[in-house]
Amino acid sequence: MDKRPPIVSGEFCHFPLPDVKHRFHCISLLKMLTLFYSTAVLATTDFRSLYTRLPGRYLSAIPEKVINDVTISVCARSCARETEFECQSFDIDNRKRECHLHSHTHRNPGIVLEYAPDMDHYRSMSCTKHNKSSIIKSI
Repeated sequence: MDKRPPIVSGEFCHFPLPDVKHRFHCISLLKMLTLFYSTAVLATTDFRSLYTRLPGRYLSAIPEKVINDVTISVCARSCARETEFECQSFDIDNRKRECHLHSHTHRNPGIVLEYAPDMDHYRSMSCTKHNKSSIIKSI
């Protein structure tokens, strides 16, 4: 193992990092801290706080996407990070552990909330994609 000291270049200190072939690559302290921060913050962020829960309810519409065998936190994160459509709400089937992502809410014409004891509906607290995007980018 190479025991070289960190290399100082300009105003940033570079630390040697081994790769799979035991060669060393340099990474700046700033990049290392940014990587740590973004990984730690995104891993611990509770995306459920972006949604309002309506227990025992589900949306009377066909979901845009269904994700199997997930937790509420994973479903909330999936909705917040969805890029194929603007995810405005989701349903959790607590019995089947399914997540139903929707591009609409019960406020859309012709769509209502139905009763089901094993389901919970979550509605985005931000009304527009711009608001949700700025929240996600700041996390």
